[in-house]
Amino acid sequence: YIVVGAHYDHVGLGTKTTSRGGLGQIHNGADDNASGTAAVLEVAEALAATDTLARGRSILFIFWDAEELGLLGSKHWTTHPTIPIRSVDMALNVDMVGRLRDSRLFVYGSRSGAGLRQLATSPNARLKQPLAMQFNWDLRANSDHHPFFASGVPVLFLHTGLHENYHRPSDDA
Repeated sequence: YIVVGAHYDHVGLGTKTTSRGGLGQIHNGADDNASGTAAVLEVAEALAATDTLARGRSILFIFWDAEELGLLGSKHWTTHPTIPIRSVDMALNVDMVGRLRDSRLFVYGSRSGAGLRQLATSPNARLKQPLAMQFNWDLRANSDHHPFFASGVPVLFLHTGLHENYHRPSDDA
């Protein structure tokens, strides 16, 4: 199996520990992480419309809750999976991909499994305008890839970087 996921929760009205400004105001989270859930839905729709699915693989599209409260949804799933966790060959986490700047995509986790860097770069090389992929080796417990990594599952985590609207009411469409 390949798990493709994103979190759909955000920080609500924001608290002293979750907001970087605008306490008591709605934090919609257009980039964090409506962009990730929209991207995962687009991938699911595109794969459903093609007959070139990953041969010999099943893909689980999963949307996590409570990422902002400490990765609770993905932690729960990896400790109580609906399929044996050893059957998961890779997890792809899409978090905050809505503010692409300078065509730069941050890719985390490529060292967590054999061939992951090539898996990320091969489709990119076929684009008319390839993204500038910036590989980062730091795998922190800051998004839903980490419970998989901690369970021994190779991961890729896609992100377009933090910005001035991160965890603020101004992170809006």
